[in-house]
Amino acid sequence: MISDVKLFVENFSNVELDARNASLRPDIDFFNRQLDIMNSFCIEELYDAFGMVKLDEPETAVFYESNKKFSYSNKRLLFKISQYSNNKYGELYLVYVSGFSSIYQSNIIFDCLFIARINNEYKIVRRFWFSEEDGIEKIWKEGHGDEDISFETVGELVVIERYLEPIDDEYSMEDYKKEK
Repeated sequence: MISDVKLFVENFSNVELDARNASLRPDIDFFNRQLDIMNSFCIEELYDAFGMVKLDEPETAVFYESNKKFSYSNKRLLFKISQYSNNKYGELYLVYVSGFSSIYQSNIIFDCLFIARINNEYKIVRRFWFSEEDGIEKIWKEGHGDEDISFETVGELVVIERYLEPIDDEYSMEDYKKEK
């Protein structure tokens, strides 16, 4: 159900924010626990696929000192959720979100998270990101996750819910308007 997926994505964004803030503090056990919580929203192939990895030892003292007063405050923006009937997962959701921003929140689609129910829990099963190709146009780049699914294999479109227009980027707006 799309409302459940929307809540799942909001919770993931909050947990991701907590993990990013924990990465700036010298307590690596706390950071690793926060990262474990974040990873629990994903299938195993996506662990460490969001720019953070478990630490065996702390960063340098200079790193922590330079980030002492800094904290992340902007979680991802949600633009659109498309629900599909998929052969492998049954219901499959494509969730279009902004990137994770530390300084300002841009109104641009950056990630498409593929979400499905596995053992009665929603999980992120694949990640694509929107990237500029040769400075000409933006395209979807394949990320980690279940390689059996892609934009070409999602199945039959059931419904789309749109929430926020990505007005800061023409390619994001084009993708937002597409019936996919």
